[in-house]
Amino acid sequence: MSSELLATYAGLGTYDGENYYKGDECLACVKDLIRALKVDDDTCEIRRHLGKAGILQKDLLSILVNFSDDTILRNDVIRLLVNLTQPAYLCFGKTYPRGKEKDAMRYFMEVNHYLRQYKEAFVAERVMQVLGAALGEMCKKDWQSREDDDVVLVERILVLVRNILHVPPDPQEEKRTDDDVSIHDQIIWNLHSNGIDDLLLFLGSNPDEKQWCMHVLEILFLILREQSPAVLAKTGKTRTVEERKKDEEAIDDLIQRERAHKQAMRQICGTRHSRFGGTYVVMNEKSISDQNQIYHRPLQSLGLLSRDVEKRPRRTNKLRRPAPDAPGERCSTYSVRMI
Repeated sequence: MSSELLATYAGLGTYDGENYYKGDECLACVKDLIRALKVDDDTCEIRRHLGKAGILQKDLLSILVNFSDDTILRNDVIRLLVNLTQPAYLCFGKTYPRGKEKDAMRYFMEVNHYLRQYKEAFVAERVMQVLGAALGEMCKKDWQSREDDDVVLVERILVLVRNILHVPPDPQEEKRTDDDVSIHDQIIWNLHSNGIDDLLLFLGSNPDEKQWCMHVLEILFLILREQSPAVLAKTGKTRTVEERKKDEEAIDDLIQRERAHKQAMRQICGTRHSRFGGTYVVMNEKSISDQNQIYHRPLQSLGLLSRDVEKRPRRTNKLRRPAPDAPGERCSTYSVRMI
Protein backbone atom coordinates (compact mmCIF):
# COMPACT_ATOMS: atom_id res chain seq x y z
CA MET A 1 0.00 0.00 0.00
CA SER A 2 2.81 2.43 0.83
CA SER A 3 4.44 1.94 -2.57
CA GLU A 4 1.13 2.60 -4.33
CA LEU A 5 0.55 5.75 -2.30
CA LEU A 6 4.12 6.86 -2.96
CA ALA A 7 3.62 6.48 -6.70
CA THR A 8 0.29 8.33 -6.47
CA TYR A 9 1.35 11.45 -4.64
CA ALA A 10 4.66 11.51 -6.53
CA GLY A 11 2.60 12.16 -9.66
CA LEU A 12 0.99 15.28 -8.20
CA GLY A 13 3.86 17.56 -9.15
CA THR A 14 7.29 18.85 -8.23
CA TYR A 15 8.70 21.97 -6.62
CA ASP A 16 12.06 23.31 -7.76
CA GLY A 17 12.53 25.80 -4.94
CA GLU A 18 10.79 28.71 -6.68
CA ASN A 19 7.86 27.38 -8.72
CA TYR A 20 5.57 24.38 -8.45
CA TYR A 21 4.88 22.30 -11.56
CA LYS A 22 1.93 19.94 -11.56
CA GLY A 23 2.25 16.51 -13.13
CA ASP A 24 0.48 15.32 -16.25
CA GLU A 25 -1.73 13.01 -14.18
CA CYS A 26 -2.28 15.46 -11.33
CA LEU A 27 -6.09 15.35 -11.46
CA ALA A 28 -6.13 11.55 -11.64
CA CYS A 29 -3.75 11.31 -8.67
CA VAL A 30 -5.98 13.59 -6.59
CA LYS A 31 -9.00 11.40 -7.36
CA ASP A 32 -6.99 8.28 -6.51
CA LEU A 33 -6.12 9.75 -3.10
CA ILE A 34 -9.79 10.53 -2.48
CA ARG A 35 -10.71 6.94 -3.27
CA ALA A 36 -7.86 5.65 -1.09
CA LEU A 37 -9.13 7.56 1.94
CA LYS A 38 -12.58 6.07 1.45
CA VAL A 39 -11.22 2.54 1.99
CA ASP A 40 -8.98 3.47 4.93
CA ASP A 41 -9.00 1.00 7.84
CA ASP A 42 -9.75 1.55 11.52
CA THR A 43 -6.15 2.49 12.29
CA CYS A 44 -6.17 5.30 9.67
CA GLU A 45 -3.07 3.84 8.04
CA ILE A 46 -3.49 5.74 4.78
CA ARG A 47 -4.29 9.00 6.55
CA ARG A 48 -1.25 8.66 8.79
CA HIS A 49 0.96 7.80 5.83
CA LEU A 50 -0.19 10.90 3.93
CA GLY A 51 0.32 13.04 7.02
CA LYS A 52 3.83 11.72 7.50
CA ALA A 53 4.63 12.45 3.85
CA GLY A 54 3.27 16.00 4.24
CA ILE A 55 1.47 16.09 0.90
CA LEU A 56 -0.93 18.79 2.14
CA GLN A 57 1.88 21.22 2.91
CA LYS A 58 4.12 20.27 -0.01
CA ASP A 59 1.68 19.57 -2.84
CA LEU A 60 -2.03 20.16 -2.26
CA LEU A 61 -1.84 23.76 -1.04
CA SER A 62 0.64 24.62 -3.79
CA ILE A 63 -1.71 23.17 -6.41
CA LEU A 64 -4.64 25.06 -4.90
CA VAL A 65 -2.77 28.38 -4.95
CA ASN A 66 -0.94 28.15 -8.28
CA PHE A 67 -3.63 26.43 -10.36
CA SER A 68 -6.83 27.92 -8.99
CA ASP A 69 -7.95 28.79 -12.54
CA ASP A 70 -8.46 25.08 -13.23
CA THR A 71 -11.93 24.79 -11.70
CA ILE A 72 -12.16 21.00 -11.84
CA LEU A 73 -8.76 20.50 -10.23
CA ARG A 74 -9.46 23.18 -7.61
CA ASN A 75 -12.76 21.58 -6.59
CA ASP A 76 -11.22 18.12 -6.27
CA VAL A 77 -8.31 19.47 -4.23
CA ILE A 78 -10.75 21.18 -1.85
CA ARG A 79 -12.65 17.90 -1.58
CA LEU A 80 -9.44 16.10 -0.64
CA LEU A 81 -8.51 18.82 1.86
CA VAL A 82 -11.88 18.43 3.59
CA ASN A 83 -11.23 14.72 4.02
CA LEU A 84 -7.68 15.14 5.29
CA THR A 85 -8.58 17.84 7.84
CA GLN A 86 -11.60 16.19 9.41
CA PRO A 87 -11.33 15.76 13.21
CA ALA A 88 -9.64 12.67 14.57
CA TYR A 89 -12.82 11.90 16.50
CA LEU A 90 -14.59 11.26 13.20
CA CYS A 91 -11.68 9.31 11.74
CA PHE A 92 -11.89 6.74 14.55
CA GLY A 93 -15.62 6.11 14.29
CA LYS A 94 -16.76 8.88 16.66
CA THR A 95 -15.06 7.23 19.63
CA TYR A 96 -12.06 8.10 21.74
CA PRO A 97 -9.53 5.30 22.33
CA ARG A 98 -9.46 3.98 25.87
CA GLY A 99 -6.42 3.72 28.09
CA LYS A 100 -5.90 0.00 27.51
CA GLU A 101 -5.92 0.43 23.73
CA LYS A 102 -2.29 1.47 23.44
CA ASP A 103 -2.01 1.26 19.66
CA ALA A 104 -5.31 3.06 19.06
CA MET A 105 -4.30 5.84 21.44
CA ARG A 106 -0.97 6.25 19.67
CA TYR A 107 -2.68 6.42 16.28
CA PHE A 108 -5.18 8.94 17.61
CA MET A 109 -2.42 11.20 18.94
CA GLU A 110 -0.50 10.86 15.69
CA VAL A 111 -3.50 11.99 13.63
CA ASN A 112 -3.97 14.98 15.96
CA HIS A 113 -0.31 15.86 15.51
CA TYR A 114 -0.70 15.91 11.73
CA LEU A 115 -3.87 18.01 12.04
CA ARG A 116 -1.92 20.66 13.96
CA GLN A 117 0.65 20.69 11.18
CA TYR A 118 -2.15 21.14 8.63
CA LYS A 119 -3.54 24.06 10.61
CA GLU A 120 -0.14 25.72 10.68
CA ALA A 121 0.11 25.33 6.90
CA PHE A 122 -3.19 27.20 6.42
CA VAL A 123 -1.62 30.30 7.95
CA ALA A 124 -0.43 31.19 4.42
CA GLU A 125 -2.48 34.15 3.22
CA ARG A 126 -2.74 33.00 -0.39
CA VAL A 127 -4.55 29.83 0.61
CA MET A 128 -7.36 31.75 2.30
CA GLN A 129 -7.35 34.15 -0.62
CA VAL A 130 -8.21 31.34 -3.04
CA LEU A 131 -10.91 29.98 -0.73
CA GLY A 132 -12.37 33.45 -0.23
CA ALA A 133 -12.42 34.12 -3.97
CA ALA A 134 -14.18 30.81 -4.67
CA LEU A 135 -16.73 31.40 -1.90
CA GLY A 136 -17.34 34.98 -3.03
CA GLU A 137 -17.89 33.83 -6.60
CA MET A 138 -20.57 31.41 -5.42
CA CYS A 139 -22.23 34.03 -3.21
CA LYS A 140 -22.58 36.41 -6.15
CA LYS A 141 -24.82 33.93 -7.90
CA ASP A 142 -28.49 33.88 -7.13
CA TRP A 143 -29.53 30.77 -5.23
CA GLN A 144 -31.92 29.86 -8.05
CA SER A 145 -29.19 29.97 -10.69
CA ARG A 146 -26.69 27.86 -8.76
CA GLU A 147 -25.92 24.40 -9.99
CA ASP A 148 -25.51 21.35 -7.79
CA ASP A 149 -21.73 21.57 -8.04
CA ASP A 150 -21.84 25.17 -6.79
CA VAL A 151 -23.86 24.18 -3.73
CA VAL A 152 -21.47 21.33 -2.96
CA LEU A 153 -18.47 23.67 -3.33
CA VAL A 154 -19.92 26.18 -0.85
CA GLU A 155 -20.54 23.42 1.67
CA ARG A 156 -17.03 22.01 1.25
CA ILE A 157 -15.39 25.41 1.77
CA LEU A 158 -17.43 25.99 4.94
CA VAL A 159 -16.62 22.52 6.25
CA LEU A 160 -12.93 23.04 5.42
CA VAL A 161 -12.83 26.30 7.39
CA ARG A 162 -14.66 24.57 10.23
CA ASN A 163 -12.18 21.68 10.25
CA ILE A 164 -9.17 24.00 10.37
CA LEU A 165 -10.59 26.04 13.24
CA HIS A 166 -11.62 22.87 15.06
CA VAL A 167 -8.05 21.55 15.37
CA PRO A 168 -7.24 21.67 19.11
CA PRO A 169 -4.30 23.90 20.03
CA ASP A 170 -1.27 22.66 21.91
CA PRO A 171 -0.08 25.44 24.26
CA GLN A 172 3.05 23.51 25.23
CA GLU A 173 4.06 23.17 21.59
CA GLU A 174 3.24 26.75 20.55
CA LYS A 175 4.51 28.33 23.80
CA ARG A 176 2.43 31.48 23.35
CA THR A 177 1.51 33.96 26.05
CA ASP A 178 -1.53 36.21 26.35
CA ASP A 179 -1.64 39.12 23.88
CA ASP A 180 0.56 37.06 21.56
CA VAL A 181 -0.43 35.86 18.09
CA SER A 182 -1.12 32.13 18.11
CA ILE A 183 -1.74 29.94 15.06
CA HIS A 184 -5.48 30.15 15.74
CA ASP A 185 -5.26 33.96 15.76
CA GLN A 186 -3.36 33.97 12.48
CA ILE A 187 -6.07 31.85 10.87
CA ILE A 188 -8.72 34.30 12.11
CA TRP A 189 -6.72 37.24 10.76
CA ASN A 190 -6.43 35.58 7.35
CA LEU A 191 -10.18 35.02 7.31
CA HIS A 192 -10.69 38.70 8.03
CA SER A 193 -8.08 40.04 5.59
CA ASN A 194 -9.54 37.99 2.73
CA GLY A 195 -13.15 38.94 3.46
CA ILE A 196 -14.30 35.46 4.45
CA ASP A 197 -15.76 36.74 7.72
CA ASP A 198 -18.03 39.13 5.78
CA LEU A 199 -19.13 36.26 3.55
CA LEU A 200 -19.93 34.19 6.63
CA LEU A 201 -22.08 37.00 8.01
CA PHE A 202 -23.81 37.26 4.63
CA LEU A 203 -24.56 33.54 4.56
CA GLY A 204 -25.79 33.60 8.14
CA SER A 205 -28.07 36.64 7.78
CA ASN A 206 -29.48 36.11 4.28
CA PRO A 207 -32.92 34.39 4.37
CA ASP A 208 -32.13 32.66 1.07
CA GLU A 209 -29.04 31.00 2.60
CA LYS A 210 -30.70 29.35 5.60
CA GLN A 211 -29.19 25.99 4.76
CA TRP A 212 -25.73 27.26 5.80
CA CYS A 213 -26.78 28.71 9.17
CA MET A 214 -25.51 25.79 11.25
CA HIS A 215 -22.16 25.77 9.45
CA VAL A 216 -21.74 29.50 10.02
CA LEU A 217 -22.79 29.18 13.66
CA GLU A 218 -20.24 26.45 14.28
CA ILE A 219 -17.48 28.50 12.61
CA LEU A 220 -18.32 31.55 14.73
CA PHE A 221 -18.27 29.38 17.85
CA LEU A 222 -14.81 28.05 16.99
CA ILE A 223 -13.55 31.57 16.23
CA LEU A 224 -14.59 32.74 19.69
CA ARG A 225 -13.23 29.64 21.40
CA GLU A 226 -11.00 30.33 24.44
CA GLN A 227 -12.03 34.01 24.44
CA SER A 228 -13.50 35.76 27.47
CA PRO A 229 -16.74 37.69 26.74
CA ALA A 230 -15.81 40.36 29.28
CA VAL A 231 -12.43 41.00 27.65
CA LEU A 232 -13.94 41.14 24.16
CA ALA A 233 -16.63 43.59 25.33
CA LYS A 234 -14.02 45.98 26.75
CA THR A 235 -11.67 45.82 23.77
CA GLY A 236 -12.97 48.79 21.77
CA LYS A 237 -13.65 51.09 24.72
CA THR A 238 -11.30 53.96 25.57
CA ARG A 239 -10.25 54.32 29.18
CA THR A 240 -10.62 57.61 31.01
CA VAL A 241 -7.94 59.29 33.10
CA GLU A 242 -9.76 58.35 36.31
CA GLU A 243 -9.84 54.66 35.33
CA ARG A 244 -6.12 54.63 34.54
CA LYS A 245 -5.32 56.40 37.81
CA LYS A 246 -7.49 53.92 39.71
CA ASP A 247 -5.67 50.96 38.10
CA GLU A 248 -2.27 52.49 38.93
CA GLU A 249 -3.29 52.98 42.56
CA ALA A 250 -4.50 49.36 42.73
CA ILE A 251 -1.15 48.13 41.38
CA ASP A 252 0.77 50.29 43.88
CA ASP A 253 -1.40 48.94 46.69
CA LEU A 254 -0.64 45.35 45.68
CA ILE A 255 3.09 46.10 45.54
CA GLN A 256 3.04 47.63 49.03
CA ARG A 257 1.13 44.62 50.40
CA GLU A 258 3.62 42.21 48.88
CA ARG A 259 6.57 44.13 50.36
CA ALA A 260 4.94 44.22 53.78
CA HIS A 261 4.20 40.48 53.63
CA LYS A 262 7.80 39.69 52.69
CA GLN A 263 9.09 41.87 55.52
CA ALA A 264 6.80 40.17 58.04
CA MET A 265 7.82 36.70 56.86
CA ARG A 266 11.48 37.69 57.07
CA GLN A 267 11.07 38.73 60.70
CA ILE A 268 9.19 35.55 61.62
CA CYS A 269 11.36 33.02 59.83
CA GLY A 270 14.69 34.77 60.11
CA THR A 271 17.66 34.05 57.90
CA ARG A 272 18.46 30.65 59.39
CA HIS A 273 18.01 27.73 57.03
CA SER A 274 15.03 25.48 57.75
CA ARG A 275 17.14 22.33 58.01
CA PHE A 276 18.46 23.67 61.33
CA GLY A 277 14.98 24.09 62.73
CA GLY A 278 15.33 21.21 65.18
CA THR A 279 12.72 18.71 66.36
CA TYR A 280 9.38 19.72 67.82
CA VAL A 281 6.82 17.94 69.98
CA VAL A 282 3.17 18.50 69.16
CA MET A 283 1.26 18.60 72.41
CA ASN A 284 -2.11 16.87 72.71
CA GLU A 285 -1.48 15.06 69.42
CA LYS A 286 -0.80 11.37 70.00
CA SER A 287 1.21 9.20 67.64
CA ILE A 288 0.85 5.45 67.10
CA SER A 289 2.94 4.83 70.25
CA ASP A 290 0.53 6.83 72.47
CA GLN A 291 3.25 9.46 72.92
CA ASN A 292 3.20 13.07 71.83
CA GLN A 293 3.83 13.34 68.15
CA ILE A 294 7.30 14.38 67.05
CA TYR A 295 7.56 16.76 64.09
CA HIS A 296 10.81 17.57 62.30
CA ARG A 297 9.73 20.82 60.66
CA PRO A 298 9.00 24.23 62.18
CA LEU A 299 5.28 25.05 62.42
CA GLN A 300 3.75 28.53 62.47
CA SER A 301 0.31 27.15 63.35
CA LEU A 302 -1.25 23.79 64.09
CA GLY A 303 -3.30 24.02 60.89
CA LEU A 304 -0.12 23.57 58.87
CA LEU A 305 0.55 20.18 60.38
CA SER A 306 0.66 17.54 57.65
CA ARG A 307 1.55 13.87 57.69
CA ASP A 308 2.08 13.72 53.94
CA VAL A 309 5.20 15.89 53.75
CA GLU A 310 7.73 13.10 53.40
CA LYS A 311 5.48 10.70 51.51
CA ARG A 312 6.23 9.99 47.87
CA PRO A 313 3.18 10.08 45.60
CA ARG A 314 2.36 6.90 43.79
CA ARG A 315 3.25 7.10 40.14
CA THR A 316 0.52 6.46 37.58
CA ASN A 317 1.05 4.87 34.21
CA LYS A 318 0.72 7.31 31.29
CA LEU A 319 -1.99 5.20 29.71
CA ARG A 320 -4.04 5.27 32.93
CA ARG A 321 -3.74 8.96 33.62
CA PRO A 322 -6.85 11.09 33.09
CA ALA A 323 -7.04 13.04 29.87
CA PRO A 324 -5.70 16.61 30.13
CA ASP A 325 -8.28 19.32 30.53
CA ALA A 326 -9.27 21.44 27.57
CA PRO A 327 -7.31 24.68 27.27
CA GLY A 328 -8.93 27.51 29.22
CA GLU A 329 -9.42 31.11 28.30
CA ARG A 330 -6.64 33.14 26.73
CA CYS A 331 -6.40 36.74 25.62
CA SER A 332 -5.58 37.18 21.93
CA THR A 333 -3.70 40.14 20.54
CA TYR A 334 -5.51 43.48 20.32
CA SER A 335 -5.95 43.48 16.54
CA VAL A 336 -7.57 40.03 16.59
CA ARG A 337 -9.89 41.00 19.46
CA MET A 338 -10.98 44.08 17.51
CA ILE A 339 -12.27 41.85 14.67
